[in-house]
Amino acid sequence: MINNPYNYYNINQKLNDTIDLRYIFKFKMNKEWRCQIIMKRLVKN
Repeated sequence: MINNPYNYYNINQKLNDTIDLRYIFKFKMNKEWRCQIIMKRLVKN
């Protein structure tokens, strides 16, 4: 899968921020989910 260290680093930096945590986590998961769908399609083709 696509591995972006910057995103993971950003998440770890924001873990202490409970206000931003939910939004960032949601955004990250949504982004990864889309990436996985695209990757699966590419693999099939």
